[in-house]
Amino acid sequence: MKIIILTLATLFLAGCNVAVDSPDANGPVTVDLFRWDLNVSGSDDISRLIESEFGLQFDIESPAWDEWPDRLSIRAAAGTLPEVFVGYGPMAGATYQQWISEGLLLELNDFVVDYPHLSSYLERYSHQQVNGSWYSIPVEDVTDHALILRQDWLDELGLAVPETLEELRSVAEAMRDRYGVTPLTSSAPHTAGFFWLNAFFYAHGSRWSDWVWSDSGNQWIPSWIADGSRHALETLRAFYREGLLDPDFLTNSDARKRELFASGEAGILFHNEVDVYISEVTQRDPDARVAIAPPPAGPGGRGMWGLDGYFSAVMIRSDIAPEKRDAVLAFLDFLHSDEGEELFHIGIEGTHFLRTADGIQPSGEPLLEAAPHAQLRTLRALEWKWVLPWHPHNAEMARSVEIGRRYGVPPRFENIVTDAAADYEAQLLDLVYARYPHMVTSDRPLDTLWDEFVEQYLESGGRVLIEEMNAHPRVTGPEERTDG
Repeated sequence: MKIIILTLATLFLAGCNVAVDSPDANGPVTVDLFRWDLNVSGSDDISRLIESEFGLQFDIESPAWDEWPDRLSIRAAAGTLPEVFVGYGPMAGATYQQWISEGLLLELNDFVVDYPHLSSYLERYSHQQVNGSWYSIPVEDVTDHALILRQDWLDELGLAVPETLEELRSVAEAMRDRYGVTPLTSSAPHTAGFFWLNAFFYAHGSRWSDWVWSDSGNQWIPSWIADGSRHALETLRAFYREGLLDPDFLTNSDARKRELFASGEAGILFHNEVDVYISEVTQRDPDARVAIAPPPAGPGGRGMWGLDGYFSAVMIRSDIAPEKRDAVLAFLDFLHSDEGEELFHIGIEGTHFLRTADGIQPSGEPLLEAAPHAQLRTLRALEWKWVLPWHPHNAEMARSVEIGRRYGVPPRFENIVTDAAADYEAQLLDLVYARYPHMVTSDRPLDTLWDEFVEQYLESGGRVLIEEMNAHPRVTGPEERTDG
C-alpha cells in the first residue's frame, strides 16, 4: 500500500500531517452515497481535496428528512442498496439484522485495522458488534432535544418556565387565552406526530419505543402497552380536547412546526435545532425571546428519549469494489482524525477563519456556503458537534446538549433482536401509529380504546415478542438487568 503525506498546502491547515492511501493512478473512483439533507452540487475546495487526496468522488442521493427511510427501504427491496449510505444501523433492529444475515453489509473488522482513527473510534462501540463484527460506523450524536417556549410570552403572562406537566398545562392555557393560539405543536415524520411528544410518556413512568418492567406480569413488556403510556395518551387527549395541542400534530412537517412557532401561532414545542427556532422567530419579531428548558416532570418521573452516543450509522455495501472501499475508508479515517475534524468544522485557515491573539475568528464566506461539501462531516457526527465558536446562539445550543445528556434515556436491549422481532416488529409499529392517534382524537372512552389496542397488539405478535424477549439469556429482572 502506497502512503502519501498530506502537507500544509494540500490540507490548507497549519501544522497538519496525516497519512492516507494514495489515490488510484487511473483517476478518482465515484461512489454512490445516500444521506438525507445534503444540499451539495458542483465542486468546491472540500470536494477537490477529497478527490485529489483520496481519489474519491461522491454521486450523492439526498432525499429530505421526511422521505429518506422510505427511499432507502425501496432501494433495499429492489436490491439496489447504495454503495455507502447512512441509516439507522443497529437502531433499526430487525431490519439491520436481516441485512447482515443476507450478506448485504460489509463486515468491517478486517479492514478498519488499517485505519487507526476509525479503529479507535469503533472500540467505543464494541457493544454494537454483531457476532463479534462491526457492520456499521456510528455517526456520533447526542440528544440535544429540549422544551422550547416563547420566553417573551411567559414574561408578559408573569409565568415561570414550567417544571411539571401541570405547570406546562397552566402555561398552555394562559397562552391560549391571552394570544388566541393553540400553543403546543408537534410534527409527524415517521411517528404520527408522537415522537416529539415523548416527554409525556417518560413523565408518566413509561418510555418511547422501549421496554418497561411490569410488576403485575413480572416481566418486561413493550412500552407501547405499558400503563404509563395509557396515562400519557390520557394527558395528550386532554390537551387536544381543550385546544392546547395543535389538531394537525399528526400531519405537520418539521418545517410547518417551525413556521407555526416563528409566526406566533404556537408557543410551545419539543425539538432540537434550537438555533434555527431562535433565528426564525427573532427574524419575524426582533423582541421575541426563547426559553430552552428540560422536559416536564410528572407522576412517573422526568425524562425523554435518549441516545447511546448515536442514532444513525454509516454502512457500506458488501459487494463494493475494493478500490472504492479503500478510498471510502481512508476518507472516513481522516474525517475521524483531529485534522479532519478541524478542516470540516472551521474550514481552511486564511479562507474561512483566522488564528488571532483573541482566538479563532471567522474570515470570508462561511464554510458551508463557500464549500457545501463540508456537509459530508455528517458522516462523522451530526451538526451539534460542528457549532462554530462564533455562533450567535452557542449558549442556547450548549444548553440543549446539556439537557439531553441529563434527561435523555437510552433504550434498553437495543442490540437484542429476537425471531419474533424480525417477524412482527414492523407490523406492530404500524399498529401503534394507527391506534395511538385515534386514542387521542376519538370521542370514544379511552379505556375501551386502550383495551382493544392492547388485545390487538398481543394477538398480532406482541405476545410472542414478549415471551422471546424475556427468555433471552441477556435479559434479566430489573434489579440485575443487562442492557443490550
